[in-house]
Order: sequence, then structure tokens, then C-alpha cells
Amino acid sequence: MVHHSFMSRNISQDKSLLNLLKERGHSSVLLVHQLDRKICGIIILANKKEQIYQFQNIFKNQLPQKVYYAIVCGFSPPHGYLDSPVKGPDSRIHKEALTRFNHLAKFELKCLCTPL
Repeated sequence: MVHHSFMSRNISQDKSLLNLLKERGHSSVLLVHQLDRKICGIIILANKKEQIYQFQNIFKNQLPQKVYYAIVCGFSPPHGYLDSPVKGPDSRIHKEALTRFNHLAKFELKCLCTPL
């Protein structure tokens, strides 16, 4: 857990990442952003408030490009786009999300069982 939050329903006796860092002498560490926290994303921390403002501008201008790798079972075109807005579970706001995909490799798995 990165930090305790009532909104995330994770208030507990467990120590958060920020608490552990402060205990180890990093009292000035500030949370900038958690990218894709529900799927083991990355955590961006800063030492100075000025750095937070720089990152806020980066995200405001949608500069980060995320790259995901996936193994897909079944048919998929060799390349294409998915244009599907996303919405957070606690939000009523949809954000634009354009996903471009390309096959990197194609392979067949041998099935050890036979369908009924």
C-alpha cells in the first residue's frame, strides 16, 4: 500500500510505503503519481514540491505513453486501434483512451485435452 486512504478503503494498521520511507529518514518524499495502481503499475515519488508541478504538467499534457505486453488467446487482427473511453470505479467521468496494438509474435499452444 502506497498510502492510507479512506477513499481507497485501505485504512489499516499496516504501514504504508510513505510511512516506511519516513521511518528510514526520507521525510521529504512526496507522492507524485501512481500509474495503473490496480495492475501493479509504477509509483513516482519526488523530493521537492517543484518536481510535483513538473510531473503534473507532463500528465496534464498527456505526455506519458504506456506500453503493455499481453498474451491473447483466440483471434486478433495483426494490428489496429481500440478507441474506448475508460472510467474509474469511483468516478462518473470518462477519459479518452486510444490503444494502438501490434502483434509481436504468433504461436500455437498444443492442447493436451480434447473438447467435449
